Amino acid sequence: MQQSDPNWPDLSLLEAAPILIWRAGLDAMCNWFNTAWLEYRGRKMEQEIGNGWAEGVHPDDFDRCLKIYLEAFGARRKFDMEYRILMANGEYGWIADYGVPVHSNDGEFIGYVGYCFDITDRYKSEESAREKEIELRAIYDSSSVSIFHFGVDGKITQANRRMAEMFLCSVGEIVGSDYFSHLHRSCIEDAEKNLADLLDHEGKLEVERIYVRSDKTEFWGLLSVERVYDGNNNVIGFVGVIVDINDQKLSEFELEKAFKNLEHSNSELEQFAYVASHDLREPLRMISGYASLIERRYSGSFDADGHEFLGYIREGAQRLDQMVLGLLAYSRIDRRGDPIRQISPCEIVRIALLNLQAAIDESQASVETNISYCPDVMGDKSQITRVFQNIIGNSIKYRRNDVRPHVLVEYADLGDMVEFRIGDNGIGILSEFYDRIFGLFQRLHTRQAIDGNGIGLAVCKKIIERHRGNIFVEAEPGSGATFKFTLVKAGTPLANELSATEPPRQLSSSGR
Repeated sequence: MQQSDPNWPDLSLLEAAPILIWRAGLDAMCNWFNTAWLEYRGRKMEQEIGNGWAEGVHPDDFDRCLKIYLEAFGARRKFDMEYRILMANGEYGWIADYGVPVHSNDGEFIGYVGYCFDITDRYKSEESAREKEIELRAIYDSSSVSIFHFGVDGKITQANRRMAEMFLCSVGEIVGSDYFSHLHRSCIEDAEKNLADLLDHEGKLEVERIYVRSDKTEFWGLLSVERVYDGNNNVIGFVGVIVDINDQKLSEFELEKAFKNLEHSNSELEQFAYVASHDLREPLRMISGYASLIERRYSGSFDADGHEFLGYIREGAQRLDQMVLGLLAYSRIDRRGDPIRQISPCEIVRIALLNLQAAIDESQASVETNISYCPDVMGDKSQITRVFQNIIGNSIKYRRNDVRPHVLVEYADLGDMVEFRIGDNGIGILSEFYDRIFGLFQRLHTRQAIDGNGIGLAVCKKIIERHRGNIFVEAEPGSGATFKFTLVKAGTPLANELSATEPPRQLSSSGR
């Protein structure tokens, strides 16, 4: 067949085309290739004509391509196929081959012309996408959380193995089922509303739900859902993740139950403390009152020992009354305090020193404060005042006989916390008593030596613990003591957390 044959396309046009073109005659043998083809293959015309070109077809594609070609040739119909063929660089490239039968002006079949396009990049992209899909599928199925896709109609279209395990069924049973059918009936209405809102408004849904397994048992799950879009940015469904939080929820329920029981116990304890203090103080007042009455009426009938004994009775009754009051105050720290708010340490210390002015004057103590630049802290104003007053008062009380008391109040900024330091030049404390002094009714000295009921530091410790702080002491016998305690600094995340978790206070009560 000559190039001038009017039944064939003009070879000069085909020769100049940038795509790969071949031609075959009635014998199905290729008898011509354009320059683009020959350059793509890196071969000469005489090497490619006949079956020469087929030598470069990948062995895995050869039989398939030959079958498609011969069947189409025999039927005189168009065909298309994709296969790998050796390129000039010695590597296989993918081409898409479109064969078109050619007929003469009289309608007689005279052969084929083929148009080929290099699609190697497309295949590489598709192969990369397939590998990525396999990788993602492996991650999808090996995930420790349930992952699933469902349409806007609620039908589940994909699910991983973990979801099947979570619901005690197979992936096949999950796929095609209705998402809402796996929910506890108490959650369905709310779930339908949430997903309708998510369909209309962009965002993410995260909510706790009760789910039902295939064996009808129930469990708590944390659901996270986001919208899925098509190429035109239309919402076509949702992707969801379910995390089993059943153990966590059960723990929360147990904790809530325990908290309610504790609240009830604390309420009963406070009621008991009030009643006990009221009932105990009444006879104490009676004992003290009658002791005084006896002394006034019958003072002439008593000798020195009698008067001394009556003094012991009055003193014992008064001391027990103070211990009852201290115990009542201790029991009310957590429930009867004021709300924890931002307070100024400078103001608190000023008030504490005013309250201690008589003791300061009497002992001729000097109190030095270096807290002018101290940041505000979070606290119950009256309780924190009590802490400063108690510790500074102890520094004055537990002084050395031959030394003028000196108290130094300082602070250290620790980031989220502020540490307060109250040091003195008093009698000091042995290290083995560091913990003991913060217990109830714990005294290191006799009442004859130093007055007190052993409650003050226990109250301080409980107050500081309510404020999420710590309190401790450093001391040496005869060299004074330094009490240190921490409070949450105002304006910090910890301060916000403290305010948020602080329970409502009971500011007043009749106690009856």
